[in-house]
Amino acid sequence: MKNSYSKKDLIILLTALCLLVSFFFVLFFKEERIKEEINEEINKLPFNYESICSYDLVRRIENYRKGVASYNELLKTRDELVFFNQTHLMEEKWPTVYIYSYDGNGNNLKNYHGKKEARIVFVDSNGDVIDDDNCIINVRGNSTSGGDKRPYNIKFSKKVDILGFGKNKKWSLLAECFDPTMIRNKLFFELAKEMELEYTPESEYVKVYMDDVYKGCYLLTERVNASISRVDIDVYSGDFIFEYEEEREDKDTVYINSDNDWRFRIVDPDEPDYETEEYMHQSINLFDNAVYSGDYKNVRNTIDVESFAKFYLLNEFAKNIDFDYSSVKFYKKNGIIYAGPVWDFDISSGNYSINYYPDAWEGESPEEKDNKKISYAEFVCTRNPIFDRLMEYPEFRSLVNETFEKYYSLFESSYSDGGMIDQLTGRYRELFETNYSDTENGGAGWVIFHTYSGLEFEERGETYDENIEYLRTWLKDRLNWMKENMWQE
Repeated sequence: MKNSYSKKDLIILLTALCLLVSFFFVLFFKEERIKEEINEEINKLPFNYESICSYDLVRRIENYRKGVASYNELLKTRDELVFFNQTHLMEEKWPTVYIYSYDGNGNNLKNYHGKKEARIVFVDSNGDVIDDDNCIINVRGNSTSGGDKRPYNIKFSKKVDILGFGKNKKWSLLAECFDPTMIRNKLFFELAKEMELEYTPESEYVKVYMDDVYKGCYLLTERVNASISRVDIDVYSGDFIFEYEEEREDKDTVYINSDNDWRFRIVDPDEPDYETEEYMHQSINLFDNAVYSGDYKNVRNTIDVESFAKFYLLNEFAKNIDFDYSSVKFYKKNGIIYAGPVWDFDISSGNYSINYYPDAWEGESPEEKDNKKISYAEFVCTRNPIFDRLMEYPEFRSLVNETFEKYYSLFESSYSDGGMIDQLTGRYRELFETNYSDTENGGAGWVIFHTYSGLEFEERGETYDENIEYLRTWLKDRLNWMKENMWQE
């Protein structure tokens, strides 16, 4: 007897078949979406997650990567990853930079190794993540590049906005290895912003991991380069950034000597063509000749004297001992030369080796210098030939005096009770402590009383508070000395 199906039976059968196909279709795409979510959560994991996550979660991740996880296991893996990342990121109070070098040798990276490829994951304190697997890192700096705790330049594959500072590919991580307080750069950056010195780099302290090793607390800063969010100049219309460099020699870098033998490094554009380089050479000579002209009107027509006065005073207050030597920045914008942005204050404000920087200390002999321990006296920034010549103009000296009076209370607030030092240490002390804590306790293992170069003051305090009090007292003594010895008409 033949089976026969009614029209109604066929409709029911087709409907069931369609529902079954739809179910598997939905299940397939739902599973693919869950896998995408798992990938997103895995990318948020710190590189040392295997030592932090539970054994079960590590096993689930391994099964997922091998493709042997069932649908229910995928769900559990996703949910456990979400919970772990939310918990971990909430516990991570500070912005964190994870660097993973592709050769796995990032902790041995030195300046002569050049640029290396890396993956960089930046996680802010809200848990927002920037993940770029096509980055470039290199050891940065001059003397600081030789420190045990190395500073880095990092370059993302595309422009990223970190902490609301604006989009850019290039960023710096300052190690603050030579400054036991870790606040000198940040302190003077903040003072510069209060003085309205244009394009002062934005900065924030972060934790840095290199290839699973906690390197300690770093100051993440904007690099000094031409950009709408950095130094807002148009390098295609004759604007450029340059800095005074007495003798430093970097590869693939343009240096220009002026008529009076001022030597400058071109910062941006970093690869100028012949015509652009010639134009910059002419501009620098016009700058040089105007400062040496003896005609203050010519000076005012060539440079922004207000920015030069502010820039000079801030560096003089810090007694920036290398001001005649390196990293003294300028930029040309719309035909005028401006001083700045400010940079490089770790070896300043009393943090000088008596042996390497004997001129910073008061006394005729090494023994007298060592006995007096006074480094807050004397003007040093006029050793820079540009500012030495400007100070010969009574009008510029008068402007410097007026600027000093205007910002005296600001300088005073740097060390006063409840002032900038107290605010910085109050906010970041817990993070700074991780820099000097033992590695067994999750710290970076740096020693606060150990000198890491021949440049910084040899007699570092035994504790963090002792080093802060040394800085506070030095700034107070420096400001009092400046008040009594400011340039007279």
